[in-house]
Amino acid sequence: MRNVRVNTASDTLCPISKREEHTVKYCDYESLKALNDTAVKNKYNRSLYFDKLPIKKDTLFPIKDWMVHEYATGNAIRTSIVLNEEGDSAWLDIPVSMYNKLPDFQEEKNDD
Repeated sequence: MRNVRVNTASDTLCPISKREEHTVKYCDYESLKALNDTAVKNKYNRSLYFDKLPIKKDTLFPIKDWMVHEYATGNAIRTSIVLNEEGDSAWLDIPVSMYNKLPDFQEEKNDD
């Protein structure tokens, strides 16, 4: 999935450029809570028991993997979100429109 991205206008997949290939989306605590609240409200299959998560409020949470997941109401993005420095992660379904609004940063390229 790393060589495609979601087209905002049509919820379809399209090729990404080399620059986008090393971009990582992330969210802060408040955004993660809002994304989870939306997943619960939309009755998505992947949501979180937010009060039981091993997270800190002052942390940024990178999205390490994602895939398009189809619902009767349209596509969502199923994301694997890193929760802490130990590498614990959780799956969360996010509406495409919210996923596309998440900020991102450039991942350092490792030539090893």
